[in-house]
Amino acid sequence: MRVARWLRSTVGQLVAVFALAAVIWCAVVLVVDYRSTVDTLVAASNPEHVLGGESDALAWRHAIQQVSLTIAAAITITVLATFLMRQRFLMPLRRLRRTIERGADVNDISIVEHSQHDVELTRLTNQIAAIIEQRDQSQLDLDRSQLSLEQLYQFAPAAIVSIGPDGAIVAANRRAAELLGAGVERDMTGAALLDWIRDEDRGRFRQSIDRLDLERQCQADFRMQLGDEVRDVSLALAGLYDEHHALTQVRICMTDVSESRQLIRQISDQQRLMDLVINHMSDAILLIGADGLIITANQSLCGLLHMRVESLIGQPYNPSAFWTSLDLLDAPPSLQHLDEIAADLTQRCHERFDARDGTYRFQIAPVRDQIGEAVAQLWVVQDVTADVRSRQMLDQQAEQLQVMDQIGRQLHHVDGIDDLLMRSVKGLHEVMGVECVGLCLRMRDDQRRNRQIIHDGSDQMLMEAGSLLSRAIAKRIMPQVLQRGQTMLWTELDNASPWQAVLQRASLDTMAATVLFSRTGAEGMFWIARRGGETITPHQRFLLEAMAPILSSAMENAQLRDLMRQLQLTDPVTELPNFHQFELLLHQRGRDLGSAWVLVLIDVMLLRDAAGASDTFALNRQARRTAEQLRTICRTTDELARIDDSKFALLCPNCTAEEGIGLVDRLRGSLAALAVDTAPGAEAGTACAIGSACYPDDDDDPNLLMHLAWQRMHQAMMEANEQVASVSSTGA
Repeated sequence: MRVARWLRSTVGQLVAVFALAAVIWCAVVLVVDYRSTVDTLVAASNPEHVLGGESDALAWRHAIQQVSLTIAAAITITVLATFLMRQRFLMPLRRLRRTIERGADVNDISIVEHSQHDVELTRLTNQIAAIIEQRDQSQLDLDRSQLSLEQLYQFAPAAIVSIGPDGAIVAANRRAAELLGAGVERDMTGAALLDWIRDEDRGRFRQSIDRLDLERQCQADFRMQLGDEVRDVSLALAGLYDEHHALTQVRICMTDVSESRQLIRQISDQQRLMDLVINHMSDAILLIGADGLIITANQSLCGLLHMRVESLIGQPYNPSAFWTSLDLLDAPPSLQHLDEIAADLTQRCHERFDARDGTYRFQIAPVRDQIGEAVAQLWVVQDVTADVRSRQMLDQQAEQLQVMDQIGRQLHHVDGIDDLLMRSVKGLHEVMGVECVGLCLRMRDDQRRNRQIIHDGSDQMLMEAGSLLSRAIAKRIMPQVLQRGQTMLWTELDNASPWQAVLQRASLDTMAATVLFSRTGAEGMFWIARRGGETITPHQRFLLEAMAPILSSAMENAQLRDLMRQLQLTDPVTELPNFHQFELLLHQRGRDLGSAWVLVLIDVMLLRDAAGASDTFALNRQARRTAEQLRTICRTTDELARIDDSKFALLCPNCTAEEGIGLVDRLRGSLAALAVDTAPGAEAGTACAIGSACYPDDDDDPNLLMHLAWQRMHQAMMEANEQVASVSSTGA
């Protein structure tokens, strides 16, 4: 095959060489003949030759022959050139065209290439083969891309459908079939996508399709009926156009955003609630990012610094300039310390700074992410001015309450009204913290109608009834306070009334007074006053009202002591209630009908026998010893009294007849064991006679019970064996 191919190639080349030589020779002959022909025609055209006769005819003949030979040579050259053109160019190109039309591949082109021996044709063939190879590779790439696109379309994670201009579904993938509830994607072909869209959203869907004539893509959210529930679906629409920019298809990517929308709504609600909570917190909150910029702040901080939230967010945080408006005391060190805290994002601290307008507590804490890295710094500023002042006030009140307790203890054992006034006013002046303190109490005797005392900061003194200040307080101020029955305050005293003019002359500018009550009603007034333009604070008013019950109780106790002293209701030797007071207690107990009680009368024979003795000191000493012995037997609720020199009375509430018998036995045994001095160096027991009566077993009249107990005591005294009369109806 190679030899034959070589022979064909060699013969072809020789033929081509000879043909080319013939063409060249013919061309040379043609050129030579053409020149001689031209010379002949020129000579024949000369007039000198025209007159020659026969030679002229020969010249013309010779010229015609030359022209004929020239034409023949030209034809021969044309034929040879055409043959060579056909053989070397047209035939190979025709075979190459037929090979390409048959859909030949690169190998067939290579065969055609090997059959040619012209260099240019070989290059042409190679280029055509390269173009065909590139076409085949491009076709393969296009097939692969189309397959990839089809697989991407079918297996895309999002639901994708293609609809025509009429709204019918042209193609769909598996996710679209699952989302819309169709069996397979082929079942959706030809269906209208509007069937799944709610009626109220179909108009907006058509508008979105129409927008694709102006825009290549758009996005909108619609409510779609997917099975038995309505879901929120986000549709992303993209148009496909032909060469005339006419819409041919619409690709729609569908995403179910129902859960995300619900989550967004929940997050939005929580964010709104969080913002509401943060903005309604009393503490000022500031969040600083790791880059030193302000992330957020609440309304409390803006109100504290007199700024707006919008002007703070995104601004650089510089503590020295940011907290200047608080007007901190000792500002340079405090602001420098805040700068040091802000420089370390991981630092946690609690600091308190005093300002001119109050006290602020700074709480700084880092905000960390899931891996524990500090990503922000939270500043919480709390206005603790009220707490600090409350603490100071509590400490002051604790100190004042301690003083009040001391005053209460001092006033517990007052002997009378005068003793009460002298003891109380000095301590009240120390507690109240004012320039002037006074007490004015009503009196029930005929000699004086009130009793007053004042402490002006230097000394205390009882006020004379006839002085101007005393009359102004007793006749003008106290009637107003007692009539109102509550605390009264005069913030500015002037000369509008005579009594205020009196106080003005005493250099008193502000005054407050409250009522002192007893069981019978208003009995006096406690007042305070200030000088030099000072005002009475609410705390001082509180102390004024707090001291009023203590003074009222002490006043009532002092009045009772004075009254008891006047009525002589106590025994001066034993300090026990006397017969008059015991009689009052007995009748008061008689009005209590709810419980039983026992009345016991005791006659100590030793005291009766020694009543006329001259040694009064020894008698009083024995009476006190007997009273002390009886007190040890009595309960705290029992009432013990001395009704004469030798007799004692005992009133036992909540006591039955049986308990009364045991009480009588204990009394007799206790008094029998009491040692007395009968003679120098000799001691003997104390004999007694006891009589008792029980309410309501014996009677319900207190007078009759007293008479019955008195009879039984006399009966026991008369009996030789000193038996105790029985409490019950059977008697002892």
